[in-house]
Amino acid sequence: MKLSLLVVAAGRWRWPPLSGFSFNPGSCVFNVTLQQIGYAVGGTGQLASATGSSTATVSARGRLRRASDGSCSLDQVPLSEVDKIESEGTLSF
Repeated sequence: MKLSLLVVAAGRWRWPPLSGFSFNPGSCVFNVTLQQIGYAVGGTGQLASATGSSTATVSARGRLRRASDGSCSLDQVPLSEVDKIESEGTLSF
């Protein structure tokens, strides 16, 4: 399993990610929802004995620009995007 990595001055923390994605090629609208349940599985520095857990949801909705051929462009900045981040949890070290 690939783990996400959070790096801060006090050390590093790894946790397992989960994700979802939808895209409408006709309207170029995308929806992304990343849901994560995190468990401290060790670290370095002050976080070497870290324990705890967290939940987080990141939601993004937007519309991609059109390429010159009329398709949805993944190489340009989206026309619009709205992101929402929610997270809570505990961490002891």
